[in-house]
Amino acid sequence: FDRTIRFARYCEPLACKEIDEYVAIARRALPNADIDIVTNGDYLNRDLLERLAQAGLSTLRISVYPKGFVWNHANALAQIEKICANIGIEPELAHREAGSITWTIAHARVSITAKAEDLATTGNDRGQSLADMIDSDYQRTSPCPFVFNNLTVDYDRSVMPCCNLRA
Repeated sequence: FDRTIRFARYCEPLACKEIDEYVAIARRALPNADIDIVTNGDYLNRDLLERLAQAGLSTLRISVYPKGFVWNHANALAQIEKICANIGIEPELAHREAGSITWTIAHARVSITAKAEDLATTGNDRGQSLADMIDSDYQRTSPCPFVFNNLTVDYDRSVMPCCNLRA
């Protein structure tokens, strides 16, 4: 298997004290896979980042949206600076537009990117489970690609047909 194994989905993977052990298990079983974690950065620190790198993590994606986050560039920048201070690495601006900012964070062994988005305009309704995000005018014209490209397994081993649905 040389595709992606991603620890993510309606949770904070780094809150798991054994996350580096799970990454190591995945790396041993799948030496050619991209082992990927999506985090909001709350638990990220220098020690944990190095343990994850040692365990074989390939990619770390930081979603920048702290509790109570109100979208604007200044708030996004303040949050990424806080996260990067915890790991001792300066972020480098990769892309900026009205509704999003993307950074790269240099690390010798792990590809790290961070992204802040105006989710009020770029988010989705998670299978119409988020009432405030439902666009009643939207009409799907093609099948959702996630059901053809992803296999979603929850923490309790239940298999979901789509990453946007909850068990």
